[in-house]
Amino acid sequence: MQKNVREIAVIMQDKEKEYKICEKLRRQPELRDLKILCREQLQSLGPSETFNKRLKRLQPLAGRVLLTDLQDTELPEVVKNIPSIGYGFDYRGSAKYVVENTDSIDKMYLETVYCRYYRFPLEIAETDRLILREMQLADLDSLYEVYDTLRDCPYIEPLYERAEEEEFTRQYIKNMYGFFEHGLWLVIRKEDNKVIGRAGIENREIDGELQKELGYLIGKPWQGMGYAAEACLAILDYVKERELCSHLFLCCHQKNIPSISLAQKLGFTVYAEDIDGMNLYVCSIN
Repeated sequence: MQKNVREIAVIMQDKEKEYKICEKLRRQPELRDLKILCREQLQSLGPSETFNKRLKRLQPLAGRVLLTDLQDTELPEVVKNIPSIGYGFDYRGSAKYVVENTDSIDKMYLETVYCRYYRFPLEIAETDRLILREMQLADLDSLYEVYDTLRDCPYIEPLYERAEEEEFTRQYIKNMYGFFEHGLWLVIRKEDNKVIGRAGIENREIDGELQKELGYLIGKPWQGMGYAAEACLAILDYVKERELCSHLFLCCHQKNIPSISLAQKLGFTVYAEDIDGMNLYVCSIN
């Protein structure tokens, strides 16, 4: 998995509160290899220099995320230019991510904050053979290659023409990844860094409510090797760990026997049949 974040800088209005938060973060097993830095640790040039003066002389450090309850106007310039997490019910700053306590701060959360700030594609999961990550415009050539292998498949909708697909991808990255924090991700084979398909979580309205739906496709040359099942199992684990939903749906053509077989192996059961030739399946996440 990605390891962009190496440090968490904790800056709180109250020093005692800051110290307690630092200690709590240090005790979290998943964060034990990260540096947790409070004011005193950032202040290294001598007792006569104030904290703000010290920070003004620093350059933004790659790999650092800020956790703070200060308003934007109270922050030194240097920490305005790094990924930030707002802290507490009363936080009034501009950080896009805000937590009520440290319980929700794990490595995946930190990587999400970091990647969103710098507009990096986020890695979602890693298995023995695969990496699932968000796509970016630079991946379109690889995606067209995958879809070209499926041009004779009646169950796959083709991509748009290049210019339209590029604009669609820009909006997809902004709205699906950026707002919903999920979407279809690339399936990448680790041995050669080859894009071999897509899989992920989409939104679908079912019985008048917006539900989450598992979707997947694997290019024809890589079918029959267990890649789809491997990717989907990783996604189910991700959904459970992130508590994205209590039920996950899956829609496939009623004549698509391989997809129906995979759905059943993954634990999906029939929810509704023959809706314009499609079957709808559901799986409980527990």
